Amino acid sequence: MYKPNDFNLTNAPEEMVQYVIDNVEDFEPRYKYALSIIGKDRCTLSHADCYLANEIFNAMCDWCIENDKLCIL
Repeated sequence: MYKPNDFNLTNAPEEMVQYVIDNVEDFEPRYKYALSIIGKDRCTLSHADCYLANEIFNAMCDWCIENDKLCIL
């Protein structure tokens, strides 16, 4: 199971990352699969799974709105 510390938190609060993990449907298996494509094809997440990338982006924006943060993603 992914935890916020499994990701680079330089530009994102831990709470935001946890929100994404908790609110993107089937995050863990989808992310693992996307990582396998990224490793094989040397591509971006948006190329490996554009739907997952969009859902992550939307969840990040939702977190910003819910926490009264400026969403400059």
